[in-house]
Amino acid sequence: MSLLPQRLRDILAAAGQARLSLVLTIVTFITGLALTAWFTSLATEHYHIEAQLRFDRLADRLTGEVQRRMNQSVYGLKGARGVYAASKSVERAEFAAYVASRDLTSEFPGAVGFGFIQRVQRGDLAQFIAAERADGAPDFAVRTIGDAPDLYIVKFIEPYEPNRVARGYDVGSETIRRTAIELAIRTGEPTLTPRLVLVQDTLGRTGFHYLLPVYRNGTHPSTPEERMAALDGVLYAPMVIDEVFANVMEGADSMLDVEVFEGTVLISQNLLYDADRLPVSAVDAQVATRHGGRLLSKEIPISVGGRTWTLAMTSTPKFEAELHNHIPLLVGTSGTVVSLLLSGLVFSLIIGRARALGLARQMTASLRASETEARRLAMVASRTSNAVIITDARSQIEWVNDGFTRITGYTADEARGHKPGSFLQGPQTDAAAIAEMRAGLAAGAGFKVELVNYRKSGEAYWVAIEVQPLHDPDGHV
Repeated sequence: MSLLPQRLRDILAAAGQARLSLVLTIVTFITGLALTAWFTSLATEHYHIEAQLRFDRLADRLTGEVQRRMNQSVYGLKGARGVYAASKSVERAEFAAYVASRDLTSEFPGAVGFGFIQRVQRGDLAQFIAAERADGAPDFAVRTIGDAPDLYIVKFIEPYEPNRVARGYDVGSETIRRTAIELAIRTGEPTLTPRLVLVQDTLGRTGFHYLLPVYRNGTHPSTPEERMAALDGVLYAPMVIDEVFANVMEGADSMLDVEVFEGTVLISQNLLYDADRLPVSAVDAQVATRHGGRLLSKEIPISVGGRTWTLAMTSTPKFEAELHNHIPLLVGTSGTVVSLLLSGLVFSLIIGRARALGLARQMTASLRASETEARRLAMVASRTSNAVIITDARSQIEWVNDGFTRITGYTADEARGHKPGSFLQGPQTDAAAIAEMRAGLAAGAGFKVELVNYRKSGEAYWVAIEVQPLHDPDGHV
């Protein structure tokens, strides 16, 4: 009856340990996952910050380079205006000499030449053509359409050979060109036309005219009307946007893709330039999906010649491949693995401790039971009137009870370490009984015999002997 409550307590304790180990294992794993998620979030945030900073640097550098290249032509036009300011009359050869002194390709990217547009009243057209033919252009002719009272004729264009088709062309016969020219004249500011196709560009690429008005020497017009009245002509630089971007993308090292739009509405109708030359339909799809779902994008409006352009820039696969985007994944994977290992270790430690405690309890219980049994046996052996002897495996006495001392007269100290037969047997002891005892001891078996022994005083007495071997867990006596 006493074992049942203890058994129940052991079962409940084991169940409690199992629940505790499971709870602590789950808590450890969840805590590890939470820390992993936090560190992964930090790594991801750092990755995005690093990517954004690098992308912004490249985008700002590209934007600055585009603005520099577009505005560079203005400096060349202002230099030409200085020629007009220093001369009473700029002749064809003088203008050609100025343009020849400049390195158009390196100094003014995108500009295919420099020219001068003369405003001519239609009634003065014949006189104007005669004067130009006399100034080294015997084949000078004017090409115009419409019947506007005034014409804006390309008087000079250099270098001449690649631009010969533009000489004599009435740019004022087209509404886009005329509107931009008159805006430049009335404001006195460098002005960029909307996109157009240059007459000298046989490839039909997107082009522009960068315009700079020149007023007669000695005049200082301050109103649109005064500027129109004081006009000497308009310097211009015909430009092709593909040539403006000729080497710009190389400077970006293929890390960025860029589309240039006229205005701020990003649709294919306003597209001026596309670095990766997608089909028109793909441009609208790319913008609609936030630039094709690329990692980073940025839209930067810039002002060029009084017009607004928008540079839509996106990161390229090369840019994204060179980022350390594997770090968040590595952190997340490593953290998850470590969390599993730690939770497994906690589970093993708790289970191991529970097993150790259980084993210790079992050993303690067994030891206590053995001690209790030993005490009981010792009590029985010490209080019986019979003699009780305990020997070791070599048959040497280790312990005797008081009954042994009363019967034999030998004390425990006198008997300890001796074999019983060495001092208890005598002349009348049966040799056959002695032989049976020796055989039983040698075999490690129990036996019963009756024989004559002798007390310490030498008195003989009959005794019935029962011998029982005690074995260890391995079966040894």
